[in-house]
Amino acid sequence: MLKALKNRGHSVYLFSTKEGVDNTHPKDIFYIDKNKYVLNNEINIEKVIGAPPDIIIFNGVYIPLYLKITKWARKKGIPYIISPRSSLTEEALRQKKYKKRIGNLLGFGYMVKKASALHLLNESEQKQANRWNKINFVAPNGIDVLNKEESIEALEEKINVKTSISFIGRLDINHKGLDVLLNAFKKRKEDMEFNHITLNLYGPSVNSSEQYISEFIRHSQIDNLVNLNAPVYGSEKEEVLNSTDIFIHTSRFEGLPMSVLEALSKGVPALLTPGTNISEEVDRNQAGWEVPLDPDKIALKILDIASKESIIKYKKNAISFVKKNYSWDDIAGIHEKNYLSLID
Repeated sequence: MLKALKNRGHSVYLFSTKEGVDNTHPKDIFYIDKNKYVLNNEINIEKVIGAPPDIIIFNGVYIPLYLKITKWARKKGIPYIISPRSSLTEEALRQKKYKKRIGNLLGFGYMVKKASALHLLNESEQKQANRWNKINFVAPNGIDVLNKEESIEALEEKINVKTSISFIGRLDINHKGLDVLLNAFKKRKEDMEFNHITLNLYGPSVNSSEQYISEFIRHSQIDNLVNLNAPVYGSEKEEVLNSTDIFIHTSRFEGLPMSVLEALSKGVPALLTPGTNISEEVDRNQAGWEVPLDPDKIALKILDIASKESIIKYKKNAISFVKKNYSWDDIAGIHEKNYLSLID
């Protein structure tokens, strides 16, 4: 997004609490130590970028440092937009609900209601966010799409003799529905073995989830089917996607997962649950398949689609689907229009 907006002639600066988040535009990216920020002094944004910003965009909601920055923005008369990233959906609000209710009373609710606008990723998220702030707009996540299309022959060469299914993301058991996915492999263990199907999980542990997954794999005796791996980034992630036949995402709730778009853009069809908020669209365009969050149905769907003929057909569609609907160049135009409407 930063690159796409800069290509349209705007000065864009990214403040992140994650070091090394992007090295494409190092001069425009600033790291914030959120703990130091909350406990001590306010960061002088004007001093850092050389002038007051025309508008500020916040990704996420329940981040303490946002309370100070938004208060400063309101005082200065600077419009700000909040992109909740599914944080205001009913399912997300049920997670740590009492903590969030207290947080809303202490300022987060006011922060959202006083936002100049909310940016939502899809219509489903928009419907649930309307009660917080009716001034909003919808624009999906995007991805840099290569103009070069691979031939059917090249896509065929990427298909493995054994069907390789990959999940890339945080190993959050409940959020990502990994408990259901693992159970699917446990329940149909013999069928998965007979059809040479393997599941590869890549991602950082969340609340000791790595230990839970490892123990589940061992106790269920599916260590020959399910492999737990460290997180992958950059060229390593690209290598994983190039050796993947089917990407899988069984989330209970999401905004719009970037990992799914990345996989589709590489010609990897995706098996998705409705909680991903893109499954119906992917299924309709034959870029992948939608399946309910149910271990038996997930297992049956995997066994049904794990054939070379099925995968080849969907690989080409996946690339076309992303290019047509999720190019950053096009999506940046939606953001630009809404940003400019809020700037005096």
